[in-house]
Amino acid sequence: MTFPVYKIGVTFSEMPKHVSVYLQLADCQIRCSGCHSKELWQPTKGIYLSEIKEKILNYKDMGSNMLIIFGDTNNNIELKDFKVLLKELSDILPICVFSGSYGYNKELLKYISYLKLGPYEDGKGGLNSENTNQTMYKVENNKLVDVTKELFKGR
Repeated sequence: MTFPVYKIGVTFSEMPKHVSVYLQLADCQIRCSGCHSKELWQPTKGIYLSEIKEKILNYKDMGSNMLIIFGDTNNNIELKDFKVLLKELSDILPICVFSGSYGYNKELLKYISYLKLGPYEDGKGGLNSENTNQTMYKVENNKLVDVTKELFKGR
């Protein structure tokens, strides 16, 4: 099974108090106005799940304590396949999914620790903006708890 991975790396800025390995998915179908990652709109050659897991494990061994997945089924990934990805990777690290959608499939929540919902809207800013339309949720008992202000105030 392959996934449209654009890039895998490490970030210190996307989740406060976490050294996060990130997985950027390509072939984004949302195409937000003002998008700062238009390179993710393009399709890319798929990477096997086994290779993704190996890279995530290496980053975990180097100190990463969170996995951020930029994208989801909006990246031309079937729901059943995205569920497999989440299940396999949640055994390695807690997962935060950045989705451009406003809703989310509840059956996926059991594999996710944090979920950012909402497309980027130019002029409203990201999670640290008072005007943002995006929300960061912590997943607790399969329910979404808004932690946007708690995590991103004063950033």
